[in-house]
Amino acid sequence: GDSGGGGGGGGGGGKISVEKQHLADAVQEVIKGELARHGNSEGEKSVMKVDQGMAPDDQASSGLMFKIDSVQAALDVFRHARSDGEGELCTVNMDQSAVVYLTAQLEYMTAEILELAGNALKDLDTEFEHMTEDENAKHGVNMVSCIKLAIEGDQELDDVIVQRFKFDFSAYGDVAGADAVIAANVAKRKEEKEGKLMAEEDTWTKAKEEEEEEEEEEEEEMEMDEVR
Repeated sequence: GDSGGGGGGGGGGGKISVEKQHLADAVQEVIKGELARHGNSEGEKSVMKVDQGMAPDDQASSGLMFKIDSVQAALDVFRHARSDGEGELCTVNMDQSAVVYLTAQLEYMTAEILELAGNALKDLDTEFEHMTEDENAKHGVNMVSCIKLAIEGDQELDDVIVQRFKFDFSAYGDVAGADAVIAANVAKRKEEKEGKLMAEEDTWTKAKEEEEEEEEEEEEEMEMDEVR
């Protein structure tokens, strides 16, 4: 965020004010594509509802399930930052619109991941349907596996959570089940791609043979015409 409000808070430390637009810019920078556009839309809608004040408090007005106060409390833990990475501590203040926007972003991202995780569970069930519940557990069929499948199976989520922030799923549980399905899916896609290439090659070969046959027939007709 931009430094704002001059030098506040004693000891020479400055103050950084984080506004909603700072978060919106960060979302566009870190999260790409439809995920960023939909997330930004959800954030803007929640902020607009709070601004309109259609309910007794911000939580009710926002229409969010995630608690705005809980996000604010979590942010209070990180309310200091170094102005240049190594310099004096600066107090970080986030206005209410920014907190509402961030809460909406977190809720939207969580909902997306959980929806995809539910779909991933179907893949795991299919892969290990012949096993008992205990056997499934031994093969890493659990919520962590489902979430890993959900994130790594979605390009935009994978780019930000795995590729950018290097999130390690194995630190939170056994993910062997997810790895098995991912490997199977990769192999399946490879087989489908090879099959498609072979089909395209066969189609091209057949077309080439038909073209050569037509050329031969035309040459034979020309030769017969010359004889006549």
